[in-house]
Amino acid sequence: MGDEEKFVVDLDQPGIGDGVKLGVKCPKEFLEKLWVDPHFPLDYTSIGIPKEEAMSVAGRMLDYVWCPITYCHPGKPLFPEDGMIDPATLMQGALGDCWLISAISTMAEYPDSIRNLFITKEHNEIGQYVVRLWSQELSSWVRVKVDSFMPLDTGGGVAYEGKPLIYVNPCDDAVWMCVLEKAFAKIWGNYMQLNGGLVSDGWKVMTGASEGEIENWHLGSNGWGKRYSAFDVQDLDVEWDDETKSFHNPDQELGPYTPEEFFKCLQSWDSKKYLMCAGIIAKKNPNIKEDVEGEAEGDLGNGLVTKHTYGVLGSYEGHGLELVRVRNPWGKKQEYDGDWGDSSEKWKEHPEVAKEVNFQKRVDGVFWMTIADFCKWFTMLQVLKKSQPGERAVDSPYEEKRAEKVKKARERAQRIRRELYDNGGWYTDEAVSWRGDKMPNMRVFQDPDLFDIVTKAYMEHWGIPENNAKDFAEHARTKLPPKIERLLANRTKAKSKREETPQWMKGEVCGSLPPGPDSTGPPDSTSPTAAGSGLGAVRALQKEAAEAEPDPLAEARAEALRKDREAIAKIRAEMAARQAGQDAEAGKEKESTPIDDEGRYAALLEAEKKGLSQADKWAAMGMF
Repeated sequence: MGDEEKFVVDLDQPGIGDGVKLGVKCPKEFLEKLWVDPHFPLDYTSIGIPKEEAMSVAGRMLDYVWCPITYCHPGKPLFPEDGMIDPATLMQGALGDCWLISAISTMAEYPDSIRNLFITKEHNEIGQYVVRLWSQELSSWVRVKVDSFMPLDTGGGVAYEGKPLIYVNPCDDAVWMCVLEKAFAKIWGNYMQLNGGLVSDGWKVMTGASEGEIENWHLGSNGWGKRYSAFDVQDLDVEWDDETKSFHNPDQELGPYTPEEFFKCLQSWDSKKYLMCAGIIAKKNPNIKEDVEGEAEGDLGNGLVTKHTYGVLGSYEGHGLELVRVRNPWGKKQEYDGDWGDSSEKWKEHPEVAKEVNFQKRVDGVFWMTIADFCKWFTMLQVLKKSQPGERAVDSPYEEKRAEKVKKARERAQRIRRELYDNGGWYTDEAVSWRGDKMPNMRVFQDPDLFDIVTKAYMEHWGIPENNAKDFAEHARTKLPPKIERLLANRTKAKSKREETPQWMKGEVCGSLPPGPDSTGPPDSTSPTAAGSGLGAVRALQKEAAEAEPDPLAEARAEALRKDREAIAKIRAEMAARQAGQDAEAGKEKESTPIDDEGRYAALLEAEKKGLSQADKWAAMGMF
């Protein structure tokens, strides 16, 4: 694919200005720095729907806005910081581009192949990304430049499983797949052009492969056979063979192969680091009733879906078994539930196999099945006969990395919930500036209005300008004054306060408490603490026992208690006197060096010029 190129920011391109027309509440200073692709506008034309239908897709309302990927997924880098690209992190969105997601995920089995496509290796201040893809029209590699704006769901119900992005969604800690899908959409013309396709088309664009480097295999009546050309889905060219008494396709080059023979082919392709994918066409499979599929995918009832593309990840042979590893690009949505699926009892029956393939039950779209079941259900397979560079993801320790990430994510979620409660609506996290720089120890407010409240409270409490107040409000290393902490605590308490007396309490109204020891009136028999009830009876028995058997150590205990109280009172008096002296001394200092609001602001500016720490800034301003 040529020599490695360095990414150069194109500063001459126009920016977006403000975010009013985008419908997102991004800061203006953030948006006005971002580059917008003039050849892929932020409107319905890039989505690929007519203007009059811009609010409807397949009969459903589509509410979307264009939002910067660094804003809707803050803190997520372009590529994982640990360098571990996990193929299971691609989640297909509302588009019918399973062919593309499968092409990308199979390539992601070799992470170096994905990284080599990107000239831009990380986020930049104007949100401009360059991806190198193969143009079949020009028969050459081209640089595809895209901006950072992605279609965002705002409640139309189209987003995949509630994720914010309408199309491909990252479920890991990186967003490279969103940028790559947008680059494909730009090459194809718009997002809707990605609906339906062959995995081989995606491979050609990402690898520059020719037709001769892609093999097409088809399950016929006698077994698997290789075709000269791409999948003939309708089998229009079949001819009757009198000798074999069966239909024959003259386009077939090799075969037919039995499942066992075809498994040897899979093993050979797997060992050479070739990419593979498979699909199911019901009308070509005698094991499937044709009525399971119409124009869309059909569910076979075992977790497999027709007219859908799966990635073939590898094979295993051992202990008399021949297994194939497959991935559904829908990710967590649906998996095969037959023999050797994640929930199969076969793993318990054959623990040695589970150990050798490093099996872990996980809802990620990846599953195993026997070669016999594979050939029973799947009817087509494509192979990219081009060895991929680098180490294969399944051979690298990404399983442990993923488990570690899941653990950290759960711990982070618990910490956030705890901090939101303790702090009255904010938690500490790492943010990313509009330049793409990481900013640790930032306050993230649960409610956007809460940031404005804290900012105004700073301005009123310290008498400082708004930009300084925002700086104090954003940085968690700046401790909130007690007055603002009380404000947040009271606000949280007020939000949880009930509006009216609950009905159950109204139905539990009772009499008064029992009379005191000096009262001559009878106790209230309706009181829960009256004599005869549980607590009242216990207290009565305790009193009777004390009067009947006087405690011989009672006087000694009373004397010890009196001495303890006197010692405590003496210590408190000394501490109060010492504090009073310190307050008086502090008062003299303040009287001798008063600082008004203008002086405090001047001191802050001078401290910023000197590059003083936050604590020294406060000291210069006379905050403590």
